[in-house]
Parts: sequence; structure tokens; C-alpha cells
Amino acid sequence: MSGSVLIPVDGSSLAEKVLGPARPLIEALEADVVLLRVVPTRGTLADVEVEADEAGAALQRLQDRLGREGLRCQAKLVRGDPAEQILTFARALRPDYLAMATHGRSGVSRLVRGSTAERVLRHATAPVLLCNPHVLAGPDEPPAGPPFRRILVPLDGSDLAAEVLPHVERLARVYGSEVLLLTVEPYEYTLAPTPLVAPPTDPRALEALVEGPRARLAAAGIPTSVMTAHGVVPVEVLRAAHACDLVAMTTHGRGGASRWWFGSVAEQVLRHCAAPLLVLRVATPHDEA
Repeated sequence: MSGSVLIPVDGSSLAEKVLGPARPLIEALEADVVLLRVVPTRGTLADVEVEADEAGAALQRLQDRLGREGLRCQAKLVRGDPAEQILTFARALRPDYLAMATHGRSGVSRLVRGSTAERVLRHATAPVLLCNPHVLAGPDEPPAGPPFRRILVPLDGSDLAAEVLPHVERLARVYGSEVLLLTVEPYEYTLAPTPLVAPPTDPRALEALVEGPRARLAAAGIPTSVMTAHGVVPVEVLRAAHACDLVAMTTHGRGGASRWWFGSVAEQVLRHCAAPLLVLRVATPHDEA
């Protein structure tokens, strides 16, 4: 098997640290690492050219280092808006995965939550692996064990949500992970006699929604368990994520086949989740992105 993993970098050590958790996946796929450096076109032309020269030299050093470490590595430097250039390049490359750091302290990285990462998440056609600094080892600090020992997969019973499962199965094999399937019955509010929350659905009915995915993963030899909840979907996903190392989910707009608004759920989870995310955008006629 061979393919590519696209990794946007910005010259900061933070952006490069995503290579740590992504490396087992890269090696399992026998994939090329494709480094993408975007130089924003702000300031004078002379300033942009100076930054581009410095960025090109740093990119070459990183490419050479990864080559010495045994990875097949390509590098590309482009100018423009980071999110637009990442998306344009990814559409042309069609990588197996796009892996990037999401945010850091102010001034450390230009790949920040609320801008580049969310814009890429909304429009990327490749699965996006997003890691934040809380889970990334330092440059000289290898992880203590497999980075993704437990994978949380929020499902709502729809085929759209289940499209992430082939990627979950692949990652579980690569990282030796167990999988926790989560399904949430969203709050429903009544208007009379007072705005009260409707009673929750029978947990057995919720478990039935994910029995197919559970059986599929179990048949593949992947340890799989099921968790049900009743509440605000992003809150329950974030609550369950505290005990997991990766959250894998689809994102899409409002659709008749889904009980959740996955676009909203994924973005809220992205903003607040300390764990890495694997997000697969599924295009539907109802997409609002």
C-alpha cells in the first residue's frame, strides 16, 4: 500500500510535532510525507520574498531530516492565504490523510483554532487528523506508548456518520486501539406548560442504533464497547473524550438521514476538545459549509 499524508507546517516546532503521532500511520500506509509551507502575502513584496526565502530554507532542512529518518518526503512552498492554499493543494494531491496541529500560544503558530484549522475542517475532502499541543510530545520526547490507545466514535445511527468507520478500523489496527462507540439522544424541549426537557429514550434503543458498527468492528478483532447518553450532543462527546486519546467523527450539514447537525457538533468539539480529532467531511446536498 502507498499513498501520501499531507502535513502543513509553518516553521514552528508545534506544527512539526504532529509527525510524532502520525508516523505509525505513515509507515503502515508506506506513504509519502508531503510537507506544505504557506507564506502569507502580507506586507511589502520585499518582506514576502524575504520570508519565502527563510521558509524555503527551513522547509528543506525539515525535508532532509525526515529523509535521514527513513521517510519518503516531498516539500512544497506556496504563497497566499494558509487555509485556501492548504485546501487547494489537498484537492490536487488527494492525500490519504491531512495531518496538522491546531493551535498554540499566541504568536507560536499561525495554524490556530478559529481560523485555519476550522476552515480546513469545513472544506477538506481528505480525512483530517488534528492534534493540539496538550497531546504532542516535545521534539526530543518520544511518546510513552501508542498515542491512540482508545478511540471515541460518536454515531447517530445514520449511514453518513458511519462513513468514518473504515478509518477507525484502520487506525485501531495501526495503533492497537480499542474503540468506544458513543450515541447521544439530544435534548428535546417542550413549550407547554413550561420549557421542560423531554424524557430520554430507552438506552436499549440507543444501543440498537450502533449494533451494526459494534458488530463490524468486533468481527474485525477490534475491542469495541458502546456508551449511551442523553443531553447536549457536543457536551456529551466532550465528556466521553476525557477518557479517550482520539475522537473520530464525520462532519456534515443538516440532513434528513442524520439526527444530529454534525457540522455544528464537529466544530464545537474541535474548539474545546483536548484530545486529537480525526474528522471526515461527508458532502451532502444539505451542507451549509
